[in-house]
Amino acid sequence: MIKKHFILFFLLFAGVFMVKAQSGCLSINAGNDTSMSCGINCVNLNATVVAPSSQTNTYTVSSIPYAPPVPYNVGNQMFINIDDEWSTALNLPFSFCFYGNTYNQIVVGTNGLISFDMTYAGGYCPWSFSALVPNPVLPLNAVFGVYHDIDPSICGQIRYSIQGTAPCRMAVINFNQVCHFDCNNLMSTTQIILYETTNLIDVYVQNKPTCNNWNSGNAVIGIQNATGNTGLCPPGRNTGPWSTNNEAWRFTPSGPPSYTINWYTGGNLVGTGTPITVCPQNTVTTYLAEVVYTTCTGQTVKDTDDVVVTKLSGAGVNIVPGDTVICPGQSVTFNVLVCDTGTFVWQPGGMTTPSITVSPGSTTTYVVSHTYNGQTAYDSVKVTVSTGPNITFTGNTSICPGSSTTITASGGSNLSWSPGGMTGSTVTLSPGATTTYTVTGQDQYGCTGSSTITITVFPLPNISISGPSDICFGDQVTLTAFGGQSYSWMPGGQSGGSITQSPAGTTTYTVIGTDANGCTNTATHTVNVNPFPQASFNFSPKEGCSELCVQFTNTSSISNGTIASTTWYFMPGDSLVGNNPNRCFVNSTGNVWKLQPSIKVISDKGCVAFFQTTDTLKVYPQPIADFEVSTPLPLRPNIDISFTDKSSGATEWKWTAGSQTSSEQNPKFKFEQGTYEVCLQVKNNYGCLNAVCKTIEVRSEIVIPNVFTPNGDGQNDLFVIEGLYGSDNLIFIFNRWGKKIYENANYQNEWDGTINGKIASDGTYYYIFKTFDLKEYSGSFSLFR
Repeated sequence: MIKKHFILFFLLFAGVFMVKAQSGCLSINAGNDTSMSCGINCVNLNATVVAPSSQTNTYTVSSIPYAPPVPYNVGNQMFINIDDEWSTALNLPFSFCFYGNTYNQIVVGTNGLISFDMTYAGGYCPWSFSALVPNPVLPLNAVFGVYHDIDPSICGQIRYSIQGTAPCRMAVINFNQVCHFDCNNLMSTTQIILYETTNLIDVYVQNKPTCNNWNSGNAVIGIQNATGNTGLCPPGRNTGPWSTNNEAWRFTPSGPPSYTINWYTGGNLVGTGTPITVCPQNTVTTYLAEVVYTTCTGQTVKDTDDVVVTKLSGAGVNIVPGDTVICPGQSVTFNVLVCDTGTFVWQPGGMTTPSITVSPGSTTTYVVSHTYNGQTAYDSVKVTVSTGPNITFTGNTSICPGSSTTITASGGSNLSWSPGGMTGSTVTLSPGATTTYTVTGQDQYGCTGSSTITITVFPLPNISISGPSDICFGDQVTLTAFGGQSYSWMPGGQSGGSITQSPAGTTTYTVIGTDANGCTNTATHTVNVNPFPQASFNFSPKEGCSELCVQFTNTSSISNGTIASTTWYFMPGDSLVGNNPNRCFVNSTGNVWKLQPSIKVISDKGCVAFFQTTDTLKVYPQPIADFEVSTPLPLRPNIDISFTDKSSGATEWKWTAGSQTSSEQNPKFKFEQGTYEVCLQVKNNYGCLNAVCKTIEVRSEIVIPNVFTPNGDGQNDLFVIEGLYGSDNLIFIFNRWGKKIYENANYQNEWDGTINGKIASDGTYYYIFKTFDLKEYSGSFSLFR
C-alpha cells in the first residue's frame, strides 16, 4: 500500500494539508494487496472508514483499546495552587460540533471536566453532586472525563495542548496524578481528547480510585447537552462510587453518513461505495480508494488508500504471503501461485518445491524462479527479522520515600511492568526502596522485547532541631535545624536554618527540611514557656538593738513549677542562701543601720525574680560596756575602791557591786573581805543596753601566825594565814633540821599540825609561802599542844 494522506477542500478556497492519521481522524483503509488465481478474472475490493456522521444531535458510546495517543504529562500547566475553579476561555484552532452546535472555545474545570458554556469561564467549578446524567443541576454542555472532586492545589497537574496538524488536530486535556480532595494519598490520571473534523470525543482513564468518605465517592464519565435534558454515559460509569484503571471510551455522533467512497485506477473512476467488483486486465493493477467527507461546518475533507491486485498467467509466479516480518526464532512458510506447473528454484537455499518454510537468523530476501515451457519468471519476498521493540522511558527516575513518579514507556505495545504487574505505556510507581523495573512489550510485528528502568529512592534526610526546651516568659529562643539544605518552619512560616522566636506560651515548632535530592522530612521541638516567680517576703521585728535577730519569711510563689533557690541580700557583701532564715545583725558602728533587704528567687526552670522591700529594717548600735578597777591591787577591805568607765556609746550607767548600786559613770565602792562580782550595764540614746561583769577579790594583808596550838580545843587548831585569797597558793613547812614535813600547792588554811597523819611534836618550825600572784613569805612559828 502507498502512504495515505488527507486532503481538505475549503468551499471558499482550496488548500492541501498533509497530516499523520490518528485513531480518531478521518481515514479509509482499502484492504490488503491481493492476487488472483489462474482463471479468475474478477475480485471484490472492500474498504473500511473512520467517518462518523457530521450531525451531532445524538451519540453512541463504545469501549476502545486503552492506548492514549498523547502522554499525560504533555501540555501547558493550568491551575497552579488552585482548586474548584473553571479556567478562562481557551481558543480552539478548529471548529468543534457538539450536540448540534459549533464551538471555537472551551473552559476546563479543575474537577476533571470541560464545557462549551463560556458563562462558566473563571468561575466556581462545583465539586458536590449526586445527580445522574443527564440532569440540568450538573454542569451543562459538558464532557465529564472523569468528573469528581480532585484537588490540583495539593498535587498533580492539569495540562492543555493542541496536537497534530489540520485537518486532524486534537485538543488534549490531561489530568495527571491529581490528588483527591480529603484523600490526598489517592491520585487520578485521565485524558479528554476532542478530534478535529470527526468531532469524536475520547476519554482515557489510566487510574481512578475512589475516596468514599468525601461526596460519597461520586464520579461520572459522560456527556450532556446545553439544557441538561440529553446525555450519555458508558455502562457502569454514571454518577456513583466506582474505580477503574486502563480503560478508554469513545463518544461518536450517530446521525446519517456524511461521506462517499470512490474507487479509481489510472485516474479513472471505476466504482463507488463498498464493496465493489473489479476485473483487471493487466498483470498488476493499483486501485485507489477515496473517502469524501463533509464536515459539520460544510467543509470537504478527503482521505485515500490504495490496494494492488496481481493477476497470474503463463510462467508468471507470485509468492504469498508477501514481504513478511518475523520474530527471532520464528519461521514462515511461503507458497508460489502459478497458472501452470513447471520447475522452481529458491535462492538462497536451492529449494525446488513450490512451498518452503524458512527461519532466517537475520533479514533475508528470497528469490524464486519459475520455468515453464521455456519461459522463466521471477518473484521475490523479503523476510525481515525484527530485533524487537526499542523500549525507552521518560519521567523522573529519582524520588523520595513516600513519593511517586509517572513513567511513560514508548517504542512498544502491550506493555507489562514487573514487579507490580502493571500494564500500559504510562504507570505511576511508588517503590519503598530503589527498584529496577523490567518492561516487556511488543513491536508492531508482535515481537517481544524488554528494557529496564531503575527508580532510585533517596533516603529521607535526618532532620533535627537544637535549642533550649525551657525559657521564661518574654524571653527569646533560637532554634537551629540540621540535616537539610533548606528549611521551612511552622508556626510562623519562616525559612532558614535558624529562627529566633518569643512565644507567648508553650509552643511546638515543626521544621520541614529539604535535602539536596529534594526529599523532605520533619522534626519537632517543644519550647516550654515558664512563668516567672512572684518574689515577696516579710520580716519581724522591723527594728531593734544590736544584736538584732530578725525572722525572714519567704512568701514568694509561682503558678507552675517550683522555686528552686532563694538568695537574701541584706547589705553590700552580706547575703545568704536559704528559705526562711533567722538573721542576727550586730551593729558596732555607732550609727543606725537602715536596711532594705531584697530577695532573688530562681524557679526550677531557671526563671529569676527580684524583690526589694519598701519596709526599712533599723538596727540600732549597741553600746560597748567596759570598765576597769582604778584602785591598785591588792584591794583591801573597807577602803574606797574606784571604778573607771571604759564603755563607748553609753549615755546612762548602772553599776551593781554586791548589794551596792550606782548610776554614776565612775563610782567608788567599799567592800568587806571577799570575792565580789561587779557589773556595769550601759544604755545609749536608742535605749540599747549592754553589760559587763568582772570579779574582784578584796582581801586583808597576809598575816602568818608565829604560834600554832593544834590541841583540839577549837581554837587555833589550824594553821590559818589571814588575808589568804585566790588559788594556787604554795606552802612548804620544814622542821628545825630543815626536813620538809608538809607541802600544798593550793593551800586553803587546812593544815592541822600532823605529819603524814601523826601529831607533830612541839617545837619550832619554818615555812615558805608563795601567793598566786608570786609574793613570797618565809619565817618560823612555834607549835605547842
